[in-house]
Amino acid sequence: LAPTHMRLPRRRVVIHYEAHLHTLWNLPRQTFDAMGVLVADHTCTSCHTTVDAAGAPRVPAGQLDLTDGPSDQVADQFKSYRELLAGDAEQELVGGALQDRLVQTGVDDQGRPVFSTVPVGPSMSAAGARASVAFFSKFATGGTHAGWLSGAELRLVSEWLDIGAQYFNDPFAVPVD
Repeated sequence: LAPTHMRLPRRRVVIHYEAHLHTLWNLPRQTFDAMGVLVADHTCTSCHTTVDAAGAPRVPAGQLDLTDGPSDQVADQFKSYRELLAGDAEQELVGGALQDRLVQTGVDDQGRPVFSTVPVGPSMSAAGARASVAFFSKFATGGTHAGWLSGAELRLVSEWLDIGAQYFNDPFAVPVD
């Protein structure tokens, strides 16, 4: 061990979902040709939203909504945080409206059909980056999103997951009601 006067102070890594992670989903990731024409848009929220560019409702790509509105599960958290880390119900468009998909799962004692939502698992795990294969595999070589997040961005996500994927991981940053 180094002498006491030579030790560096221990510092806690502070990564807040809203300030550090959520901003990645809206960061422009566009490619233009030599004439300035948009040829590709890999901005996460260009596909992972409940409305398209024209404002029409749609099912978010991969059943994953990365927008910043309040979650219907925990109103004090962004929808995207809950979508990434908690199970949800599969959605579908019915008559131009987005709603949870229902499938018949049985019959009650009166002979009437019983319907249930179709579960969608989270793509990340608060158990850490190694437990979040569904997310990271998309960005690996050969994955559907390879090259869309930088190495530094993927390290940030990995570090955040490895320290528990907390919405706020500094108790002094939590808003007081």
